[in-house]
Amino acid sequence: GDGTDDYITIADNANLRFGTGNFGLIFKNIRLVDYTPSAAVTIARKANAGAENLGWIFTLETDGKPQIAFGNATNFTTLVYKSATAIDATNGTTIHLAAIVTRETASVAGSVKFYQFGYDTWKLLSSVAITAGTPQTVTETTPSALLLFQNIDGTTEYAFQSLGGFIPCNFAPTYAEVKEFIEKGIPAKYQWGSQTELVTNGTFTSDLSGWVNNAGVTWSGGEAVWNGTSGHFYQNIAEIGKTFLISIEVTVNTSGAIAVFLGEFNIGLSLPSTGVYKKVWTNNGTTTKFSLYSISFVGNIDNISLTQIGAVAAYLPENMTASTAYDASSNDLDGTVSSATLLNAKVADAFVNPNKAATDDDVIATVKHSGYDSAGNLDDFVKFETIMQDVTTTTEDGGYKLSVMGGGTLRNMFEIDNNTGTFVVNKDGIDSDFRIEGVGAANALFVQGSNSNVGIGTTTPNYLLSVNGTCQITGATSTLSTLAVAGKITATSGLTISNKVDTNQSLIWHISPWDFVDNTSYDSTSGFCYTTNTGLTMSAPFRIPYQLFGGTVVIDQLTLYGYTAVAGNDTLTVYLRKTDQDGTITAIDDTGALTGGGNFNGTMFAGDYTMLDYAYWLEADPSYTSTGANSIRIYDIKIEAHLE
Repeated sequence: GDGTDDYITIADNANLRFGTGNFGLIFKNIRLVDYTPSAAVTIARKANAGAENLGWIFTLETDGKPQIAFGNATNFTTLVYKSATAIDATNGTTIHLAAIVTRETASVAGSVKFYQFGYDTWKLLSSVAITAGTPQTVTETTPSALLLFQNIDGTTEYAFQSLGGFIPCNFAPTYAEVKEFIEKGIPAKYQWGSQTELVTNGTFTSDLSGWVNNAGVTWSGGEAVWNGTSGHFYQNIAEIGKTFLISIEVTVNTSGAIAVFLGEFNIGLSLPSTGVYKKVWTNNGTTTKFSLYSISFVGNIDNISLTQIGAVAAYLPENMTASTAYDASSNDLDGTVSSATLLNAKVADAFVNPNKAATDDDVIATVKHSGYDSAGNLDDFVKFETIMQDVTTTTEDGGYKLSVMGGGTLRNMFEIDNNTGTFVVNKDGIDSDFRIEGVGAANALFVQGSNSNVGIGTTTPNYLLSVNGTCQITGATSTLSTLAVAGKITATSGLTISNKVDTNQSLIWHISPWDFVDNTSYDSTSGFCYTTNTGLTMSAPFRIPYQLFGGTVVIDQLTLYGYTAVAGNDTLTVYLRKTDQDGTITAIDDTGALTGGGNFNGTMFAGDYTMLDYAYWLEADPSYTSTGANSIRIYDIKIEAHLE
């Protein structure tokens, strides 16, 4: 709410005339700014505004103790029942609270039980005896509505900061039932037909129709008259598993007794003299009969009532609009939101304060899923937010954000921002893997949180993009590259390229060990070209293709990388030679004198050299004397070329 006069009104009706008997008030996820307010605050009330002073008022007192006061037709200060124990909660935290009133009739003694649920405890705060007093009766001339207050400005009837649900009951639920209502919702036995009067002729205004009776019961003067003959008088009306309020008025009691049965069980309702007798009973039997058995009873009975009772209503945020608080219990007891500035949210719609000017980035609704940590702190473990990101008419943009607790901090895990045109997963960049599944593919797309590598078909991407499977790239043209690689393509088990490559394109490739890095020494390996004691020998001749991808290969430069263990003042010349088809050996080019001792590299070809279909090989200067086997190693030939 906006902090001023925000409340929900539950219209007065026969099912909500609390004060005439047992009833209960259950508040789910109620959060108060101050659990020891500077002035007593009203949370809910069902009290006349006029001079009758009937009904009740539920408040939180300045010492933190909940209290209920009943009107006695004169005031609300005489019949006051206050918990002996204060609410155990830190200001601003959320708890469940309940007040259960038990008195079979309002004119006799009973009790009020105050319960607190949540905040690391589920307990009875206090049980306070109720003295007999003047009841709020159904014949009051000015019936009043039940009001549920939300006022967060700290004035007059200030009450709760937020509320996750309100369940009023026209019976006194047990501790277990209160806990069930809060944790699981309204059970079926308290829904669909609650408050329905099942006796069709309980006032006997005309005759005994609707009843099955023996000869011992007759109708006279608007009452059922019993003549002392044993027998029963019943209707097939009670539903198995439902709870009922049974009311019987004995107008004449000359002798004998009446036994009341629901199903096949005697409910133990004693009728010793004249008067109105009531009993709440659940039919757990196997039959649906509501029966009165005469035990030699002589007398008159009138005003028989059998009413299914239960949770009267359930008012939850998701069933609330700006004008109506819909009853979620199925008993059709809707309430009215009586303040235009009350902020409401339900599953289908959420509303921003209509009296507030529209502003970009206003939050429409926030849904928090909260719980207590090991230290008793209330934490928001999951939070949903909907946002008005741009409120400009005709160009409005909305947004959505999902945050989840991670490492003790609420993290933005998912966000849609239509104003900036972004759809972001893991916006806070935490170490959390992201995976999309497909049919038969558990890892159709996988993003590894620890290093941001992307895998397709794999959960262990070792590179920025790792693909486990076959890839196809289409749509290439002479002016548009489908695959642009600014680096190396490494094929660990062979590389096959089919179709054409456009001419006048640069080509660079290496003949080397698979893990070679330019100008890096591999002293512990022999490379693929190494010395013997008498000179330099290729481990195998190598071929430079003279035609590649439909064009002729033209060498721009050839670079050798190697290592020599000879003294630094010695020199080494490496030649590139070819063997013609007739066996003629020709020197193509050489590196020039290379200084020995450690890593070296040398280049050949100052200009273009068109390759032909010959075998090419390397040879060291024949006059060079090696210091020993493997003292000279060539571990990479880098070929830079182009196609013509």
